[in-house]
Order: sequence, then C-alpha cells, then structure tokens
Amino acid sequence: MRRGSGRCSAVDKYEKLGEGAFKLYADAHGALDAALKEKVLAFLQIRSLEQLAATLGPLGSPDLERRLGEWRRLLQGLAAMGLAPFVEVDLGVVRGLAYYTGFVFEAFDRKGDLRALAGGGRYNDLVKKLGGPDLPAVGFAIGDVTTGILLEDRGLLPAFIDVPEVFVACDGDAGRAAAFPAIHALRGAGVRVEYALRDVPFGKQLKAALESGAKLALLYGGDELARGVVKVRDLTERTEHELPASGVAAAVRERLGGA
Repeated sequence: MRRGSGRCSAVDKYEKLGEGAFKLYADAHGALDAALKEKVLAFLQIRSLEQLAATLGPLGSPDLERRLGEWRRLLQGLAAMGLAPFVEVDLGVVRGLAYYTGFVFEAFDRKGDLRALAGGGRYNDLVKKLGGPDLPAVGFAIGDVTTGILLEDRGLLPAFIDVPEVFVACDGDAGRAAAFPAIHALRGAGVRVEYALRDVPFGKQLKAALESGAKLALLYGGDELARGVVKVRDLTERTEHELPASGVAAAVRERLGGA
C-alpha cells in the first residue's frame, strides 16, 4: 500500500473505528475487495520481524527483501542498545503526514493505557523540499496533552507555581537600570522575579506588587536611588527596611532561603 493512499487511511483509523474505518474508505473510494480486505486485516496482526519475513519472503520480490534487510538492521541496532523488550513491530502504525519516506513509529507508556505519547519517522526529502540541503533525517513530536495525562496519572506532575517570589518596582528608566543587576542575579539564582515590562507609574507598580502574591517587593524609587539604597518590603508581614543597592541580591536570597 502506498503511504497516503485511501487504504492507508483506513488502516490508520482501524484501531479506533474498527469496521467503521473500512466504511469510510468505501464511502470515498468504493467497497474494498473482500479478499484484499482479509489480507489487510491479517497483515495488521503481524507483531514480529519473523512473522513479517514469513509473510513477505515467499513473494520473491527484491524490493521487499531489501526492505526486510532494513528492518533487520534497525531492530538489531535497537537490540544492541538493550531496547528490544520495548519495541514491537506494528504495521497498523500509519502516520498522518505524507512526507515520511521510511520507518514510522509511535511511543506509548509502559502500561499501554494511553494514546501515543510521541510519533514520528524517517523523512529523506523534507529538508531539501523546504530549501535546505539534501539531508535525510528522522524526527518526532511529543503530545503535550497525553504526556500531561501520563504524569498526572503516575503522580509525577510537578506543582506549578505561577506567583513570583519577588516583585521589583522601578521608578523610570533610572530605576529600571539600577534594578537590572539585582533582577539578573536573583533570576540566575533561581528566584522568581517579576517587574513591569512597560512604563507604569510607580504607584501602580506598588499595587501590582501587592496583587502579585510575591513575598517581597524591592522598591527602586527616586529617593532610594538618590541615597544608593533599595527598600525591601515584606508583603506578608507588612514591614520594610533598606539595604545598600550593592548587596540587595545576596540579602534577598538569604532571606528567601531561610523562609
């Protein structure tokens, strides 16, 4: 069967729709010959290279023998890497995109509870068609929804924290320039820091800091800039104190680490 043909489309849908997949084919192309349909269904039951060779070998086709050789090299390479227990021949895997030129594959969770987590295959001509060099390649894409379901089902989904730990309020361009070293240092240390990306009045930034859920606010106002200090406001305890601008990042890291 030629990849991208109507019969391949029926094969692609067979696992999900069963007999309905062939009905869709018949509606679009006419009924499939009963003998051919029986052969297609038998082909889909093949689950090993040995079964595949036993089915195709008697046909005596040089092209099929060449393809069987490619199967052997691929599966032998996977076995050499210790991956044989995780690989199964499945001739029902038909990727929906038409640019594949060789093997296609799908990856599932070990329990087999979910739809494919990832899928892809070999595409020898795609890079060249897109204007690049003649570069055969293999690629795949991971399904974010199925992967998320898997992580949640296995209790492996991390707790996502959307709120910052520190909100920085900057008064004008001068305040922003003075705050950037501390912002960079804190983010480099893994601290979640937010600040207004647009020019926003200082009072509105203070309001945003209160609404952000952050533990601390760093205030780079005009008065603080003039005195070379930064005001550190604890948004939980409603207290504040001042620190020298040069030491604020280290002091904030220490405070958050002990919180």
